[in-house]
Amino acid sequence: IKIYQMPFCRDIKLDVSSIATMKDAINECRLDGGAIVVAPEHRLSLELKAKELYYCGEKDIATLIENEIIKQDIWRDILDECDELLRHRYQLIYAMGATVTLPGGANRWRAVQALFAALAQNNELIKHLSSHPTACKLSSKSATEWPKIQFFDGESLDIMLGECSQRRSPRLQGGLLLKLIDAIIVNPPYELEWLLDHPLKDDIKKAIIEKEYKLTLQSLP
Repeated sequence: IKIYQMPFCRDIKLDVSSIATMKDAINECRLDGGAIVVAPEHRLSLELKAKELYYCGEKDIATLIENEIIKQDIWRDILDECDELLRHRYQLIYAMGATVTLPGGANRWRAVQALFAALAQNNELIKHLSSHPTACKLSSKSATEWPKIQFFDGESLDIMLGECSQRRSPRLQGGLLLKLIDAIIVNPPYELEWLLDHPLKDDIKKAIIEKEYKLTLQSLP
């Protein structure tokens, strides 16, 4: 049996001529009694290319690909280890359009950096972490790197964080979560200095630490 290949990637420019060439190769394979072997990523790429052309206004080319290549009743899927092959992470995705920032993205990154900075530089927080060896492990390789913090799930961690046994209870006083929020509000990084004199500072703190945060956030103007 003569084996044919038909690799494809997004960079390939398709027009009437190139589609005719692909169709001729398929017909030649059929007449020779051969087989075309196509990798899953190449098949998915061709299918997505047709959709991309359609959305970009080249509907005639997209329809031609669909009718002359993709929808031909000559293809069969041969799967080995199908549970793994059909996982969503192996499915090909074409990104389209202009890039856009995530909603509130910059503020999210600054908030995460503020948390790490407080854990790495605030002596009270470092002392609190070190006093709970069964809940976490704190280690630092050098002064230029963030410390490595490893948390161990369990009752000890709940106690260290200041969590209550009741699911909807407020945070316990003296826990890491409250200490961490207080440290950031009292001495925020440059990007969050607006917290110092904000008229709703107490409400913002409550919105962060309360379990029923949705209700609290809705009450903010």
